[in-house]
Amino acid sequence: MSLFGWNIQALSYAVPAWLFGLLIAQVLSYIVLAFIESTVEVPVDKGLTSDAVGIATFLGLFIPLVAATVPIRNALGKNLQESLDTMHSKTLAVKVSIERSEDAT
Repeated sequence: MSLFGWNIQALSYAVPAWLFGLLIAQVLSYIVLAFIESTVEVPVDKGLTSDAVGIATFLGLFIPLVAATVPIRNALGKNLQESLDTMHSKTLAVKVSIERSEDAT
């Protein structure tokens, strides 16, 4: 279920979390910077910078989309039986042989 390559389910929880996170960040930023401003008696801009909003937007929307899309793409790259098989381990067996050296004491 995607719209222009965007996973709708990922966006349904990423966008509200992103908005809530920006709101909380703005409130906490204002409180902390107001305290710093009163302590050092130097005027400080109490709002979030555009860089902070840009980084939060990139991380808050890009990471959930990748986290939801990559497993789907991996599953589509396999045949249906392998993708739906949850009972068997996906790791391959590794055989290790140990040989004793001749001059062991």
